[in-house]
Amino acid sequence: MQEIVVSPGQQLKRAKTWRLRDRLLSWSPEILQVEGHGPRVGMQKPLLLELQEQIRPSGEVGAGGGGGVEPGLPVAADALSLMQDIEREMNERIWLLPNTEERPEKLGERIGWWVDALTDHPDLIDECYKVLGSWVRSIEELFDPPTVVRLRRVCPACHSSHVVEEANGEKVQNRALVATIRRKPASEKSTAPAVVIDCKVCGATWSGGSIHELEQDTREQG
Repeated sequence: MQEIVVSPGQQLKRAKTWRLRDRLLSWSPEILQVEGHGPRVGMQKPLLLELQEQIRPSGEVGAGGGGGVEPGLPVAADALSLMQDIEREMNERIWLLPNTEERPEKLGERIGWWVDALTDHPDLIDECYKVLGSWVRSIEELFDPPTVVRLRRVCPACHSSHVVEEANGEKVQNRALVATIRRKPASEKSTAPAVVIDCKVCGATWSGGSIHELEQDTREQG
């Protein structure tokens, strides 16, 4: 049997993929600020469970359950659409794995099973890391959408100030440089928001320390 060799970089990415899987599927402790009582340790729901609860009205039996229930509140259309996208993407990938005669039926089990396969199929690490990361971001942004700010600056990379985009079937002119501000998850040490600035014309991107360089390059334009 040939030994499977994984580079240190791939080992790190695989570990990050396991953390993404846990964020999707597992309960985890988090620090909660309780008014009048200070910090308390609570449990953070798995993101996939949060998405499922958004779709299914209170009291409705989940997938795989039994028994009849009365219809509840209307489902959240955005949450349902995202869940369908995740299920479709997962199904497309799981059938590509070799020697997988007994595939789990439930979505959460399939995701866990796919990540477990990385041990024997390290060639899947890059793809799995990218896909799980996109699912985590999409669910987090559904419940806590980022703040988007259009900047009155000219892109130093392509010298564009505006971009033509389509909105509601019509072409509109918007600022080319856009700052996207996301709140960092409670698990990260820093509570400062994550900021990414990108140009909608050429695709140039600034984050972290490079944002200060962008500010200096475009300061006189503000």
